This record gives sequence, structure tokens and C-alpha cells, in this order.
Amino acid sequence: MIKIILSVLAICVLMAACNRPECKNTNPIFENNKPDAIAYRQSLHEELSTAKDVRYWANEYIEQDGKAYMFANVQNNNICATAIFDITNTRGLENYREAKGKSYSGSEITDLRYDVVSDSNGYHYILQSIGRIID
Repeated sequence: MIKIILSVLAICVLMAACNRPECKNTNPIFENNKPDAIAYRQSLHEELSTAKDVRYWANEYIEQDGKAYMFANVQNNNICATAIFDITNTRGLENYREAKGKSYSGSEITDLRYDVVSDSNGYHYILQSIGRIID
């Protein structure tokens, strides 16, 4: 009986470790717009410019116009949003691109290094490299 209880407890702990912390959005722009909207990306850029201790989790993979994109959950104590990263040439995400993001959803991504490009369509994030993917 104790073995069963310990096994169930171990499974629960492992499942909880894979989940990202709950976050609450306080920014109405994030509530009322989609991540690809100019207003959303502008607000996200403003918040990320001064943010500390930001964490990222893979969410969705898409291909569009010959480029690969990763939608990532972005959060800290003040941010609860989704960023869209161009990952077409990102070092460290070759397997992610090959798998088209399958089985990576919810995985934390550490040490993101990205460039921010601004044009008439707003801000765009180009992911240069990552530390690792924590499944």
C-alpha cells in the first residue's frame, strides 16, 4: 500500500514540475488583442524592455511565408502574455523545427537571446539562440 501511495505521489510531483506557474493578466491590451496585433506587440515590447526574471514556455509552432515561428508564453510577476518568435535560423531549435513543435508544448525554454526589429507593422522578435528546453 505504501508503494502505491509513494508512486502516485511521485507521479503528481513530476506532473506539477512540468507545468508553468499560473499567471494573471493585468494588461487589457493583452486581454483584448491577439499576439500578432500591432498594439499587442507594442505593449509587450514596452513591458519586456524593463522586465526582469522573465520566463518562457513553448506554446505553438507555425510556418508561414517560408518562415518558422514559435508562439511562447511569456511571464514574470507583472507579465502574462504570448510572444511570437521567428525561429527560422535559431541555433538550438533544430529538433524543435524538425518536429514542428510537436511534443514541445509547455516546455520551458531558458536563456533566450533575441533581436527586436521594428517596422511599419510593429515589433518583431527574431530568436537567435536558447540555453535549453526543459521538458
